[in-house]
Amino acid sequence: MAAYNAGEGKIARAIEQSGCTDYFEICETSRYLKEETRHYVPKIMAIDKILRNLEKLGFTRPNWEIESDIVAIEVKGGLDLQALAEASGMDWLTFQGYNPALRRKLSAAGDGCTIYLPSAKVAAAQAHVATAPTNPYAGFTAYKIRKGDSWYRIAKKYDVSIDLLRKYNPEVGKELSVGKTVLIPTGGGVESAEMTSTPPEKTRKIAQNRANYAVKRGDTPWAIAQNFKVDLDTFLKANGLTKRSRISVGQRLYIPSGGEEKSRVAAMEAKDVQKVVAYKVRPGDTVWSIARQYKVNPKQLLSWNNLGRDAVIKPGDTLKVYP
Repeated sequence: MAAYNAGEGKIARAIEQSGCTDYFEICETSRYLKEETRHYVPKIMAIDKILRNLEKLGFTRPNWEIESDIVAIEVKGGLDLQALAEASGMDWLTFQGYNPALRRKLSAAGDGCTIYLPSAKVAAAQAHVATAPTNPYAGFTAYKIRKGDSWYRIAKKYDVSIDLLRKYNPEVGKELSVGKTVLIPTGGGVESAEMTSTPPEKTRKIAQNRANYAVKRGDTPWAIAQNFKVDLDTFLKANGLTKRSRISVGQRLYIPSGGEEKSRVAAMEAKDVQKVVAYKVRPGDTVWSIARQYKVNPKQLLSWNNLGRDAVIKPGDTLKVYP
């Protein structure tokens, strides 16, 4: 049980280091095992002791011979589940209590889904399912993927977040295939908060995580967009930037270019982007002398360190330099 919690290798090392095979003796000190593992086995033993003494501890022993009152039934895709709940004599919250996995009030398009109901409600539910109309795309727009599409472009077109699109299209995967259908949430039980645009701060963080370009000297947002043949507004929004935003050498950005060859080459270069140097200011140093030492523009050095033109640097200060 300890190995199940911490891993066989960890327990083997604990035995070797402690020189004993008694679990509780090993647990007498925190030297060999973490607190979680030291408490794990006693918890299992406590549960076992409770189960062996249910009546003595005031619990009612369950009768395992009684059949479950819950029945599973299959429903087709695109069925209004709220209407089904009402036809079965339940409100939505009660129905969802039996089916906590259902996040929407519509069964999944395609194969449908399995729902669980008390046996007394099954007949009414089945009668409703047999006659109820279906609409696989209720609350959604069905979009067929075209050449050049990306998650970002589709999300931008319909003003929803990429995370939300992926949530409702888990079978599609990261790479989009031409001809496949993507469901775009447009209502019908989808939480309105999920459909708001991604805030710039979050967009910038996402862009850095999937960055495929490292800013070089002389780059501007306009020049980068032109180089990769991307609409400037699209490029700015993909990175949480505005036309007034400043970019600096070494900054990692995302080029939403739909997988063009240029973007793949840039991604390779971005992995090998120049490392930042942490320069410790020495007596007699000036911004100009440090910039000359690393062959960079003094204005860039100030920008990298968020310093103004009249900033004073002191011995012991640390400056970022992208040589």
